[in-house]
Amino acid sequence: MSDDELSDLWENATIVFDTNVLLDVFRYPSKTRNDFLHLLEELAERLWMPNQVGTEFHRERLEVPKRQKEALKGFSKAIEGAKANLKSFLSDFKPLMREESEEISDFINEELNALRESVKQKFHDYKVDVLSDDAHDQTFQKISELYDGRVGESYTSKKLLKIHSVGEQRYRLNIPPRLQRCWQR
Repeated sequence: MSDDELSDLWENATIVFDTNVLLDVFRYPSKTRNDFLHLLEELAERLWMPNQVGTEFHRERLEVPKRQKEALKGFSKAIEGAKANLKSFLSDFKPLMREESEEISDFINEELNALRESVKQKFHDYKVDVLSDDAHDQTFQKISELYDGRVGESYTSKKLLKIHSVGEQRYRLNIPPRLQRCWQR
């Protein structure tokens, strides 16, 4: 492809994102999210969304904040688990290092408490900036506006059955592309 053809492609191509790209916008901090949405505004005339992407987007978008909140809880539990493991580890050394072990234990506790508080604050900021209902609603509204009138038609039931049949055959015969996630639902 020549430089002119490539340049023409970048300036005139229809832009189609997969569902995960659009769902990731809900995970971005506000600055990144706003920058991305501004870029989409500049490209609005060239945006297109296949109906399936729209269906998946609407089905999954409310799960994004739930999953993010679960991940944050898991991380907090991991910090508490690390603290408990270190305490247990240090208790094994107490008989060997009587004076030093208390000093080391106090130091580690202070540092882990400071880490826990710092992470807690970062998580709070993230929840307010990214996971709040307001941020989610604004992002959803903006994406909806950008794609208004730019979504493909849905398939008929007959066409969907045919697509699924072909997909199952391709999957059985190991013919790419095979999207394993489709078969895991």
